[in-house]
Amino acid sequence: MEMIFYYKEQICEGNIVELKSLNEKRYGVVLKGFKVAFYNYDNDKNELFNIMDLGKVGCRFETIKVVKNKDIL
Repeated sequence: MEMIFYYKEQICEGNIVELKSLNEKRYGVVLKGFKVAFYNYDNDKNELFNIMDLGKVGCRFETIKVVKNKDIL
């Protein structure tokens, strides 16, 4: 399994991550090739999930943190 360090976080495929910016907080899952999928709240789009490259997620969100399953329940 591949692993990278991003924003000082050890991120692996399958991790659940918390994405935060000034006005939004979302949870996503890291997919193969270090893409992140998270739920799309925008009703104007037909896609249910946004799938973004980890680098682009870093441009949109200020912090990316790996969370444990119990932290979001």
